[in-house]
Amino acid sequence: MNWGYRIMVIYLLFVTGIVTMAVLCFQQSLDMENENYYEAEKDQDDRMRQRTMGNAFRPLIKIRQTDTELAFELPNDITEKPDLEGGLKLTRPSDAKLDQQLMFDKIHDNELTIDKSTLKTGFWKYTLEWSHPYGHYLIEDTLVIL
Repeated sequence: MNWGYRIMVIYLLFVTGIVTMAVLCFQQSLDMENENYYEAEKDQDDRMRQRTMGNAFRPLIKIRQTDTELAFELPNDITEKPDLEGGLKLTRPSDAKLDQQLMFDKIHDNELTIDKSTLKTGFWKYTLEWSHPYGHYLIEDTLVIL
C-alpha cells in the first residue's frame, strides 16, 4: 500500500470518528437539574444559610443501604420537633424522570425508607430539607446506589 492510500484511510477513520461523536452527542438528553434555574439562583443566599444550619445535623443522619431498601435514619432532634415540615428529595442528574420525593409524614421509627426496586443503580443526589418554627434546615449530598 502506498502513502496515498494510507492518508485516505487515516482521513476516513478521522471523519468516521467525528461523525460518531456528533451522533452520540445529539442523543444525550439535556435535562437541567432545576427547571426554574433563575428563580433558584435568587434564593441562593437563603439556601446557603439553611445549608449552614443543616450541616450541624449532618453527622447525626445515618444512611443505610440493604439489598431491598435505602433508609435515612434521622435523629430525635429533628423528628420530635413540633410542626415539623419537609422531606427528602432524590434526584438523578442523568434522568429527571427518576426523581423521587418523600415527605416527613412517611417517617416510621425515625427512618425514611425507600424501596430500592424503584431506584436505578448509580449516582444520585439527595436533598434533605425541613423546617419548624425555630428555623429552616437543608442538607445536600450525593450517594451511589449499589
